[in-house]
Amino acid sequence: MVDCHSANFFRKLSFCELMSDLVAETGVLDVAPGYMFYVKPSSDDVCTVRKCQIGTTCGQNSNCQVTYCAHALNVDNGVVYGNMSDIGAQRVIECLPNYKLVLGYNITTCTDSGVWGNTSAILCEMVCPLPERSLDGGFVASSNIVTVTGVQTFSGNDLFDALDIDILDSSTVVYQCDSNRKMVGTNTVTCNSRLWASYPSCIFTFGSTCSNDQDCSEPGLVCSSGKCQCNGKQIYTYGGHQCVDRCPGGLAGSFHTVTDVTVYTTNYDSSFEWVFSSCQNNCLSNSNCKGFLHTAGICYLYWSYAVDVTIGWGVGHYHRRDCK
Repeated sequence: MVDCHSANFFRKLSFCELMSDLVAETGVLDVAPGYMFYVKPSSDDVCTVRKCQIGTTCGQNSNCQVTYCAHALNVDNGVVYGNMSDIGAQRVIECLPNYKLVLGYNITTCTDSGVWGNTSAILCEMVCPLPERSLDGGFVASSNIVTVTGVQTFSGNDLFDALDIDILDSSTVVYQCDSNRKMVGTNTVTCNSRLWASYPSCIFTFGSTCSNDQDCSEPGLVCSSGKCQCNGKQIYTYGGHQCVDRCPGGLAGSFHTVTDVTVYTTNYDSSFEWVFSSCQNNCLSNSNCKGFLHTAGICYLYWSYAVDVTIGWGVGHYHRRDCK
């Protein structure tokens, strides 16, 4: 009965009488022995009309008052220590192994409103260690670092000078080899689950300094006069990183300077040319010119592939034309 305000229960007869009037408020009620009378309380009496919600108790003014934080405190990838939930109580948060608190504080307090403070701002994330600062014969060119606030881009080794930066998964670092070395592997290394992928290696290539043949990692190279050179009369292709008998793609418009080597060919022309650039242009203007030598005002243009060059009677460098 929706409009019931009072009830009279005849216990001996097991009979219940529902009344629409609030009888208890009209005066003194005579209840005969063996009978029970109930009065529905006023709707303003909040505590007795309905049960107070979890975390609250009925106060002196008959209102539900917050006394503790009722809801469980959970942090992803973290453990919460403490068992007190009263207003003002504190809990300590500790991230799981291999995780780090990258946002928020490790202590939270039960507030007057009955909720744990700033729990949405607590973040335990898996953090990557710093990547390799350099490679043997290589260096960091750039890096894209994923952080809590977004992606930060660094040039060179600037990443290692940054303070208080947490490196998250999917961060990448780009490596580059020194000019006289060749990269084996991918130049971009990515961090996943706290582990950086395999780093590339930078092997010795043509023209790099060496002390023995084992220092020259590329096939066909030998250590000659302290530098990695092609063996015999082969020529080096910078595009293919290999020693070949002939340039497979033709001659390029650039040269590689070779010092302290020996010329095995006599297939050349010579002319007086005091300016170095003029000698170089003379070679570039002839599609058959494989290299040139400029020394003591004389320009030598070589028409055959000469890898080993000897200058027994003057000082100069042999400029070998590159392969495309």
